[in-house]
Amino acid sequence: MRIAINTNSLKALPLDAALAHIQVSGVRCVEVTTDSKVHAYECMTPNTVINMPFPWDYGLKCVCMSGGWCDFARADMDALPIQIVLAKYMGTDKIRLFLSNPHVEAHPSAKNIDTAVLSLGTAADIYPTTYLLIENHGGITATASMLYEVLLKIAKPNVGTVFDPVNYMMSGQDPVEAISTLSGWIKHVHVKDIKDDELCAVGEGTAPWKEILEELAAIGYDGCLSVEHEGAGDPIKGMLMSITTLERLLYG
Repeated sequence: MRIAINTNSLKALPLDAALAHIQVSGVRCVEVTTDSKVHAYECMTPNTVINMPFPWDYGLKCVCMSGGWCDFARADMDALPIQIVLAKYMGTDKIRLFLSNPHVEAHPSAKNIDTAVLSLGTAADIYPTTYLLIENHGGITATASMLYEVLLKIAKPNVGTVFDPVNYMMSGQDPVEAISTLSGWIKHVHVKDIKDDELCAVGEGTAPWKEILEELAAIGYDGCLSVEHEGAGDPIKGMLMSITTLERLLYG
């Protein structure tokens, strides 16, 4: 497993400044987030994409692109084509997506689940060389069993999940058990921590990262662990602390 850094850790900074800070961290893999106010894909066209700062300009490899909202539960895929273009420019074949908007779809109906399955399956057929990876983020994906049923119905080789253990904890689920449920579909992992319902640096919270990493190794996961620091305080210090803790857990 390799450590990566999600630019969402430094979302208050312009993308070029975020990449520069990641460059000096020593980590060489990056996940570029495009749905924050600064890195907003809504403002992008193919022409503006060409002029963006790119990870390789900073000696970094983009291993995944975290795209913005698509609401597959309502067959809303208008934002997908520009994200596909952006991912290609970034040099990655993996895109993190959301299956639905959990703020709207807290209690999904059977109809909306069926629509999500059909819409995402169709998108997978349209873009067969891109991995469309659904992050567990409430709504239809609040529990591993709910997401499992969706992925099982879609059954496309380029559809999988971005596994976020802390998001499962926030839904009241054991993240270690979720790994075994989703074994085979986990293609990317987000790394953060939580304490007293507040997000924090890895090592400061209660997420069972030692057990999570052991279970990921047990299922044969050999992809990236993408640090996504979203806690309070200095984001650079939080990001670096998370990296140090993760390195200790991985390498001793």
